[in-house]
Amino acid sequence: MRMAKRVLVLTYHFPPSAATGSYRLLGLARDLPKLGWDVIVVAPPRMPYEPEDAGLGKEVPAETIVISVPYPKLGQFWLARRLAPDGVWLPAALRACGQAIARYRPAALLTSSPPHTVQIGGFALKRMHGLPWIADFRDPWLMHDGGPLSRKLMTRWHRFWEKRVIGAADRVIANAPNAGYTLRRVFPQHTSKIATVTNGFDPERFELPPARVAGSAIRLLHSGELYWGRDPRPLLTAIGELQRQCGHDAGRLEMHFQGQVHLSDFDPDAYLRREGLEGVAFFEGQVPYRQALAEMVKADKDAGHGSGALDMPRRQRRRPGRRHKGLSAAVELHVGGTQET
Repeated sequence: MRMAKRVLVLTYHFPPSAATGSYRLLGLARDLPKLGWDVIVVAPPRMPYEPEDAGLGKEVPAETIVISVPYPKLGQFWLARRLAPDGVWLPAALRACGQAIARYRPAALLTSSPPHTVQIGGFALKRMHGLPWIADFRDPWLMHDGGPLSRKLMTRWHRFWEKRVIGAADRVIANAPNAGYTLRRVFPQHTSKIATVTNGFDPERFELPPARVAGSAIRLLHSGELYWGRDPRPLLTAIGELQRQCGHDAGRLEMHFQGQVHLSDFDPDAYLRREGLEGVAFFEGQVPYRQALAEMVKADKDAGHGSGALDMPRRQRRRPGRRHKGLSAAVELHVGGTQET
């Protein structure tokens, strides 16, 4: 019987973190052993301001080796956290990776971002230990496009490291076809090592949806965090306009948001009261993983991260391959001047 090889995974997101990126890494931990690879994960047990789900931690296979490296607390690290909120974790994580390499002798290294600082960690580990290195990008790296001098300097810094990482990695993975196409266009000399591995799902985890009850509300669902560039207000404005035009019939439409809200200028409860959308739109906060899956099955239309339904125009340009597929209600909504059917 052939012994399984080991891969060392360095990431900022892994259960019990319920951040979006955790699910891709959890999928790798589940599926790679089926292909003959045991998984060792170096990750923080939690990140500030990000959601957690204790139940999600129970989904991690028992054979996965998880090395928890705490994110530095406020106090003696307050200045470092302020100046480099992502990079402040990396020195301790690299030490842990070095110890894991000495103990477990992995045959490969995988780094998954964002935050893209983790790819700089992969670059360092590749240089120090010579492991074959896979750089996995769940989002494109460069997210800055000019502006004040400080932003231009930051853009140059990111561009410098993006070029070095793409050049040094043995394999570069994008999570969407258009993202992979963009990487090959920007780095044509590295086309042969750029591949696309999209996010997937396990069909057995989704029960068949219940039969629709005639006359019941059409249920739209956004499952995931709301933060910069992902704004619910244009969609809610369109729903409010539909309600005003159609009167009572619009009450058959419900919009549910599940996940934390990190928009400094948006108070969900106050907004719904002001726009008269109470009883139509619901902000339900973070829900456990299993419940989230069940709610996705019940929904008539998923308006979550993958649909791009809430992505503002600048964000849509940065995140290719994510488009709003429309509303199952088969009504036309005009959101931000763009017709969505």
